[in-house]
Amino acid sequence: MMLFQNVRSEKSILGELLLMLINKTKNTVKNSIWGMVNKCVTIILPFVIRTIIIRMLGTEYIGLNGLFTSILSVLNISELGISTAIVYSMYRPIAEENTEVICSLMRLYRIAYKIIACVVGVIGLLILPFLNKFIQGPVEVDINIYVLYLLYLGNAVLGYSLFAYKTCLFTAHQRNDVTYKVQTVVSILQYIVQMMVLIVLKNYYIYVGVLLFATIMQNLILAKKAGDDYPNYISKGTVPQETLRDIKRQIGGLLIGSINVTVRNSMDSIFVSSFIGLVAVGMYSNYYLIITSVISFISIISTSMVAGVGNSIVINSIEKNYDDFQKLTFITIWLVGFCSICILCLIQPFMRIWVGEDLMFNDSMAVICALYLLVGKIGLVRGIYSEAIGLWWKMKVYSIIDIPINLIMNFVFVYNWGAYGIILATVMC
Repeated sequence: MMLFQNVRSEKSILGELLLMLINKTKNTVKNSIWGMVNKCVTIILPFVIRTIIIRMLGTEYIGLNGLFTSILSVLNISELGISTAIVYSMYRPIAEENTEVICSLMRLYRIAYKIIACVVGVIGLLILPFLNKFIQGPVEVDINIYVLYLLYLGNAVLGYSLFAYKTCLFTAHQRNDVTYKVQTVVSILQYIVQMMVLIVLKNYYIYVGVLLFATIMQNLILAKKAGDDYPNYISKGTVPQETLRDIKRQIGGLLIGSINVTVRNSMDSIFVSSFIGLVAVGMYSNYYLIITSVISFISIISTSMVAGVGNSIVINSIEKNYDDFQKLTFITIWLVGFCSICILCLIQPFMRIWVGEDLMFNDSMAVICALYLLVGKIGLVRGIYSEAIGLWWKMKVYSIIDIPINLIMNFVFVYNWGAYGIILATVMC
C-alpha cells in the first residue's frame, strides 16, 4: 500500500511539473503573439502620425516631441528599479502560492508609485523655467513650448498615480498578453483620434491632450481586469524585513543600471537639441524610431520570457538552465545579426522614400545604426537571465564605469561629429 501511495505521489508531482511547463510555454507563446500585435499597432500607426506631422506641421514638432520625451525619460529613472525589483520578488511567493507576501508587495508597489508621481511632478515643474536652455537657436513653431511640456508632464504623472501598480500582477504571472490586449485596443483608438485632430483641426495641443485621456483609460481598464483575475491579491500588509532588504539592494543596482540606460539613450536627444537644434533632433529621432522599432520586436521575446525564466530558475537545475541559456543565446545572435544587416542595407533607401533627401543623414549613419543594434542587443539573453536571477547589484560596477564615459563621449563626439557622434558614443560605450 505504501509503495502504491508513493508511486501515486510521484505521478502527481510529475503531472504538476508537466502542467506547469505547458502553462509556461503557452503563456510565452501568447505573450509573444500579442506582443507582436501590440508592436505592429504601436509602430505602424505612430509612423503614420509622424508622417502627417512632418508633412502638415514640420520637423520641429517632431523635435519637440523627442526632446520632451527624453527629458521625462530622465525623470522616470527611479521607476525602473522599483517595478523590476518588486516583480522579481513576486516569482517565489507566486510559485509557493504565498498570498500574504504578494499582497504586501503590492502595497509597497502602490506606495512607491505615489511617491514617484510626486517626485516626477515636482522635478518636472522645477525644470519648466529652464526649458528654453535645452533648445539651440530660435523655436520656429507656432506653439507655446511650456504648455506643451506641461501636457507631457501631466501624462507622465497620471501614468504612475492611477492604479499602475496593479499591472505588476500580469507581469509576475507571465500574463503580459492581457496588458498587450488592453494597450493595443486603447492605442488604436488613441491614434485614430489623434489623426483626426491633426488632419481636421491641425491643433497640436489637442493632439497631445488625447494622450492623457488614453493613459487614464488604459490604467483604469487594467486595474479592473487585475481585480477580476486576481481577486485574492489586495494591497495590504507589511513586507517581511528580509524581503524588503533584498528589494532595497536590488533597487540600488537597478537604479544605477537605469541611470546608465538613460544616459545612453534618452540623453541623446537632449544633447542634439542643446548643441545643434530641433530640426537635427527631428532627423535624429526619425532614424532612432526605425532602430527602436526593430529592437522592440526583438524585445517582445525577451519580455515574454522573463517570468518563465524566473520560474525555471526556481524549480529547475543549474545544468538545465545553463543549457537553455546557451540555446537561446545562439538563436538571438542569429536574429540580431540578421536584423543589423537589414538596417545597414535598407535604412537609407527607406528614409529617402519616407522623408526625402533634405531630412536624411549621409550613408555613415546607416553603418552606425547597424552597429548600434548589433552591439546593443547581442547580449539580450544575458540580460534576460540577469533580470530573472536578480543580478542587478552585482552588475552595478559596469554601469558605474559606463555612465561618466558615455557623458564625456557625448560632449566630445557631438561637438565634433554632431548627431553621428551621439550614436557612435553609445556604440563605443
